[in-house]
Amino acid sequence: MITSAEGEAQAPTRERLLREALRLFASRGFAGTTVGDIEAAAGLQPRRGALYRHFPSKVALLEAAVGRVTASVSQGEVEFTDIPLDDPRGTALLVGRFILTNLDMQRDLTHIFERDGARLAKVRDEFRASSDAGFRAASGALRQWALAANLAVDTEAFAVVLIGALINFRRSTWTLGGAPMGLDDDRFLEGFATVFSVLVEQHRSP
Repeated sequence: MITSAEGEAQAPTRERLLREALRLFASRGFAGTTVGDIEAAAGLQPRRGALYRHFPSKVALLEAAVGRVTASVSQGEVEFTDIPLDDPRGTALLVGRFILTNLDMQRDLTHIFERDGARLAKVRDEFRASSDAGFRAASGALRQWALAANLAVDTEAFAVVLIGALINFRRSTWTLGGAPMGLDDDRFLEGFATVFSVLVEQHRSP
């Protein structure tokens, strides 16, 4: 039987470097984390060149992490842009859970850019572009509904309001150590889906 520690050791070196680098950047800051720190945390001999066999620099490592976020958001854009709104509640539950899961994946990156965004402006802007792509995907789906319902709705603003609720819920939990009103994800998403379905039904064409 493989123990947890053994499983960690068997994880690909590149994966361990990425994971540990993000954790250290988030907790110590980008400048406060050395290449040797990352290598040691990944279970490698520090200052022996292990990181440079996978990434040319700390910045390149961070760019690779942002690239993963971009790929995940792009996949979501493909999956959700064409979802029909025949079942608005089910759609909201599906999309809401996807976004919360992706926010969890981005937690360390979010902390890094909150702390060192000015120092890492180029990579920060790439991260923001990934976030904007998610908003555009949601806006596109809402635009299809608005066109079908023959409504003049600012779907970009609508998307920001809806996704902003998800972001606020998750980031409040990170910052304050617990979700608002003690809600778990399932209960929050039920409320989110109810609000969304009510909005859709109120504006649906007769």
